[in-house]
Amino acid sequence: MGFRSETATITSETLAALVKQFLAAERPRRLRLYEYYRGEQGVDKGRVAAGRPNNRLVSNYAKYITDVHTGYFLGQMPTFTFAGKRVQERMTRAMDRACLSTLLFEAARDMSICGEGFLLTWLEQEGPRSARLDPCGTFAITCGIREETVAVVRLQTTGNGCAAGELYLPGACRDWTFDGWDVTLGALQQLPLPVLPVACFRN
Repeated sequence: MGFRSETATITSETLAALVKQFLAAERPRRLRLYEYYRGEQGVDKGRVAAGRPNNRLVSNYAKYITDVHTGYFLGQMPTFTFAGKRVQERMTRAMDRACLSTLLFEAARDMSICGEGFLLTWLEQEGPRSARLDPCGTFAITCGIREETVAVVRLQTTGNGCAAGELYLPGACRDWTFDGWDVTLGALQQLPLPVLPVACFRN
């Protein structure tokens, strides 16, 4: 399911409509797919006669297929080359510290399970850091014919159809709250780099 905006500027009305759409349809679908991956889905066996044991068996074949396919898909991890020996050494150390190979595997696994994976990147004094964003609470907003990603929404449900989270934009971030009908946007926080801080992986 795609989440599109008519313009690259994300208004509170646009965000409210997309959050409603995500909570109503896409989030339940992704949660169901993760239940299959973990082997936690229900087994519909029909009616069981009184007094007989209700034996149910879950064969977690979805997890096996996903993990093996993702492992083969990644294969040899990519290498990154930077201009200058000193920059190369610093960036290699930073990427090793960030466990980039593990994060890429997790993003590829998320992509295999529910169609999208997300990695959030930010700068610290020691260098760039990254973390996986849960696709059951994250979605990308696209715009235009080429469907370029213009924003990424991260949310946590707060009960009674309400939610709160962050809206990631190129070079900026905004907190937001959703009361079930409308979105209230917080102040715009500028980020050090003028790029979208979330990498999106789509299947």
